[in-house]
Amino acid sequence: MMEQNTSEPIAEPSSFDDWLTTLAEYKMPIFFNTAQRVHAVMSDERKGTLELASVILQDPNLTLKLLKVSNSAYYNPNRHKMVTVSRAIINLGSEVIREITLLCSFLESIESSVNKEQAAEEIALAVHAAFQAKALAIALRDPSPEEVFVATLLNNIGKISFWCYSGEPGEKIQKLLRLGYSKEDAEKKTLGFKLADLSQPLSKIWKLGGLIEDATDKFPLKKNPRAELVDLGYELTQAIRTGLDSKAYQLCTKK
Repeated sequence: MMEQNTSEPIAEPSSFDDWLTTLAEYKMPIFFNTAQRVHAVMSDERKGTLELASVILQDPNLTLKLLKVSNSAYYNPNRHKMVTVSRAIINLGSEVIREITLLCSFLESIESSVNKEQAAEEIALAVHAAFQAKALAIALRDPSPEEVFVATLLNNIGKISFWCYSGEPGEKIQKLLRLGYSKEDAEKKTLGFKLADLSQPLSKIWKLGGLIEDATDKFPLKKNPRAELVDLGYELTQAIRTGLDSKAYQLCTKK
């Protein structure tokens, strides 16, 4: 079967379910290609470094980006040269490699998006919040700060998916934003729902599981305390945008 060309805007669906089906089947690069397979390998306890490296090496572009990021000051402060994927996995750990893989996939999504500016804004927010949440997780001695990072990065996957591949509906929302509508009001007026509502069902369709699904569930029967780190990551990021002297930032840091 011939795959759809993701460089073209998608046809406008008429309901929430239509949008969900369209975005899920439109094969967003983050989950259609390497990153989804990396996630699957890491969810299988029977598979190890060789299987993980094999999956990554099937994607030359992602391999190149991963090695570049692996050699950055943030991930490699001791400057141990990473020249192979397997060495990067051994030195950094598979969880960190998953983190970097998702980051690189997000960069690819911006490059292929229809509404590049809005997609870049949503991805920048997600990346900033993910680093904030990971720092909080480390400070609280969370058992897996990288899992918190990934869950935070993917928490707004509904918004990111929409802005990567929306055509005319995205333009309508942007027009309403310029007229002074809030983001949520512009989304509901155009689509009939909030883009944030797409995240949990998409994470279920893509079988992301674990903390990712817990964090996207806004009305859980029992709140996962680790999911609160995800929420705090976004709260802190938004508060920082208002200024370090703002009331919002002071309240957030106190919390």
